[in-house]
Formats: sequence, structure tokens, C-alpha cells
Amino acid sequence: MIRFENPKALYLLLVLIIPAIAAIARFPKLLRLLRLFPPSRRSLADGLRFRYGVSVLFSLISAGCLITALAGPSWGSRLVSEPRRGTELVLALDLSRSMDVRDMADQSGASRSRLEAGAALAGVLVAASPEIRFGIALGKGSGVLALPLTDDREAALAFLEGLSTSLITGRGTNLEALLDAAAGAFEDGFPARREILLFSDGEALSGALSEALERAAARGITVSAVGLGAETGGIVPAAPGEAETVSVLHREVLQNAASMGIYLDGNSGHSAARLLEYAAGPSVDGFSGGAAGFRRESEAQWRVFALAALCALGIAEASGKVWRRGGRRRKAGKGLLLSLAAALLAGSCSPVLGKLYIIEGSFLSARGRSAEAMGAYLKALAFPDTAPYAEYGLGCVYLALDEGQAAQKRFAAALSAAPAGDTELIYRIRYNLGVIHFQNGGFEAAAQEFRRALEAESGKIEAKRNLELSLLSQGAREQSSAAPVFDGDGGEYGALFDLIRRKERDRWKNREWTGTADYTGPDY
Repeated sequence: MIRFENPKALYLLLVLIIPAIAAIARFPKLLRLLRLFPPSRRSLADGLRFRYGVSVLFSLISAGCLITALAGPSWGSRLVSEPRRGTELVLALDLSRSMDVRDMADQSGASRSRLEAGAALAGVLVAASPEIRFGIALGKGSGVLALPLTDDREAALAFLEGLSTSLITGRGTNLEALLDAAAGAFEDGFPARREILLFSDGEALSGALSEALERAAARGITVSAVGLGAETGGIVPAAPGEAETVSVLHREVLQNAASMGIYLDGNSGHSAARLLEYAAGPSVDGFSGGAAGFRRESEAQWRVFALAALCALGIAEASGKVWRRGGRRRKAGKGLLLSLAAALLAGSCSPVLGKLYIIEGSFLSARGRSAEAMGAYLKALAFPDTAPYAEYGLGCVYLALDEGQAAQKRFAAALSAAPAGDTELIYRIRYNLGVIHFQNGGFEAAAQEFRRALEAESGKIEAKRNLELSLLSQGAREQSSAAPVFDGDGGEYGALFDLIRRKERDRWKNREWTGTADYTGPDY
């Protein structure tokens, strides 16, 4: 069965109907040719008209094939490799005032708040799971994605270390907004085990938690929960002039929220071990196609119609001497060249085919279809003329998927094979290498790459700005190296990270979160 990715493009075929009917009606000799009754006599004018009719007809055929190719036809199926990113887990932490209740105990028996216990459990999970990409969402009256999904465990640990219920503004507890903010961290259309781990006492004063759970389930996101607090409850720290309020652990609410995942009791001494065991489960499952790491997709056939369009255009141009008004004639040298190009395009060793794969890969990558884009770029690697551009395209795909190490290898391969005169390609490779180094904290290496990018293309303002930012970041790190902010397992962070964190806190405190102003009930 033929399928079209852009079926609306086929409406353009209607434009060709009237010219096609007019061309056939005007040249009856062409009709006789199609009926296998060639004329016995031909005058010079008849011959010229005949060739002109052939030219018009095949021009229309070429246009029709080109329109069909633009519609994206596909039929048949094939198995394609499915890149994986393992497990992606967003830690959703409730920062309502009830999380300050000190009804939890550490290993030594000392009391601690619910938030401190939840942050400690989350820290153990982050520290012991290097294969997982973590994100952090915070919630009170509204929710916010505080830390996008990242491989940087030290940044996540440092963030957990500074948590407090005053980190964001708002009143009450809205677990629906918290889960929606956590779900916003995931990218649709790419396979991964996607989890949300909710740390809360289950006390929700606003929002519809069940609706957020339905939206998450529809996107293939599993929600698990860690219950924090005691069922006997504790007194919520009250502001001056406020009455005391008792907050208890709502176990049933959290168990219902974790119906598709697991529920853990934060008071249990085995909660950390069980949490690590669950997080170490299979990364991705449920693939179609019968083989892990592969999936079956419809095979694109637009190249068939593109080749047919080129061949028809070549025949139209090479149909001989074209009749024009005034008796002018022209030779079809251009048509012969087009026919030759079409023949070369049909060959497996044609560099034109490699360029078509590059175009296909760029098109698919722009639409977020990373797996298919990688397949097109891998095919283009077989052609020496397009191999550098294919390596660069693969690097861009990996970079978009936050696979910096794989992207760096591809960019290095593209740089070694890049033509010396293609300064635009060299600039793009150097620029992206600088971005990777900057993301990894290598500010000096990033500055070097941005300098080399400017050597290739000196007028690029983006590289100039990033070079300046790299130099400033390197200077700030050197100045603050003697005054670390955090010590211990989380590593050392200078004043630069502290400044960024304080600015983010101010932004959260000053921002007007949607829905918070409408809630005027109790704040716990």
C-alpha cells in the first residue's frame, strides 16, 4: 500500500491536467504514436511539431513525477536501528510547607524534615546511577522544571544539597502542576525508559492529580512515588500569627499515583536499596519489529519518482530540434546532459546520490526524526565526496540528543576529511566542538575552538560572543578556585556556579507562577 507523508502536495497534479489535455489534443500525430499507428509521411513542419509535442508531454510527466516525489511516497518496510538513551528520570520534589515537618529519622535516629529525607534519598540515587540522565522538578502552588535532563551528576547533587521550601514562591500544594512540569522534561518521539519519581507527603490542596497521571501515561511516562512523613503526622512550622496545622502522610494518594510504577515508604530502612534496584531495571522495552534495538518502518520511495522526473526531463530536452515560432531551432545539448546526469544518478557510485542522502538526512533531522536521519547520513558515508558532510550531520544529530562524546568523535572525523576550501563546513565543525567543550566545563578548550572557527569565518558574531563567554568563564573559575562552595562527594564548585544558582533562586522567587494567585486556602 502506497502512503504519502505530505498528501496535500498531490493537489498540485490538478494544475497539470489542463496542459496535458491541451498538448495531446493539439498534436494528433502523437496520439497515433501512442496508439502504435505512426504516420507514413512526415513533412518537416510535421516532424518539428511532433518533436515539440514529445517535449511538452515528457515535461509534464517530469513535473508530475517531481510533485509525487515531494508528496513523500513510501511502500514496503524495512528494519532500521533504533538508538537508545537508556533511562531518563525526573525527580519531582514537593516543596510545600508541610515538607518542613520533622517526623522523619536518619540512620542515627536523629529527626529530620521530610524534604531533607527526600533529598537524601534522591542524592543516593543520583550518586549511584551514572547511566541515568536526571532532571529535577520542583512544586508548590505551581511547578517548575528546575534542572533539565542532564548527564552531569555533580550538578544534580549540588542542586539537591541546597533545597529548601523557600526556594520558590507560592501557596499550598499542587501535585498536578508538579507532575506536568516534570513531564515537560521528556522529548517525545525518541525511545527511552521515562520515569518520574515523586517525593511528597501526598497532601494536595489544589489541582487534579489524576488528570496529570493520565497525561503522563498517554506519553508513556511511568510515575513512581516515595512517601515522606509519618501517618501519625506532625505540626507544620507556622508563621507568626498563624494557627498550628497537623500534616500527615497520605499513603493512599501516593500509592494510587504510583499504580504503574512502585511506591516506597521513605521511613523504611530498605527504601534506598529498593530505589536503586528499581532504577537499575531495563532501559528500554516494548520495541516493535521483533528485534531489540530495531524497529520496522515504511521505506521511502521518493527517489524513484525523482529519478523518473530527471529521466523524463532529459527526454523532453533531448527530443531533437524543437519547433519554435519563426522557424528557429535549437539543439538539445542541455537535455543530453540532463539525461546523462539521470543515468549517473541511477548508478550506485554516483556522487549525486550521496548528496541526495545528505539532503534527506538534513530534512529528517530538522523534523526531529533522529533515527532516520542517522540512517541517511550513514548511507552518505559510502561516497568520498559527501563523507565529511555526512560525518558532520551525524555529529549534529548526536549533539541534539545530548550525546556529546559521540558527537565529538563525528566532528573530529568530519574535520579530518573536510575540504580545505570549504570554510563554512570548517567553521560549523569548530563552532560545535566549542559548544561541546563549553558544556563539559572545558572553557579553555572551548575558547580555542571558537578562535579556530573565527579563523575560518571571521564575520560570525555567534562565535565571537561564545569566545568572550568562554574567556570570562575561565577567568571566573581561576579566581574562585581557592574558595570552593561545596565540598565532599559532590565535588567543588566555585563562585561562578554559586552566582548562577543564586540568580536562578531570585528568578524563581520573583516569577508569577500561573494558577498560584487563584489559590487562597491554607498554605502547607
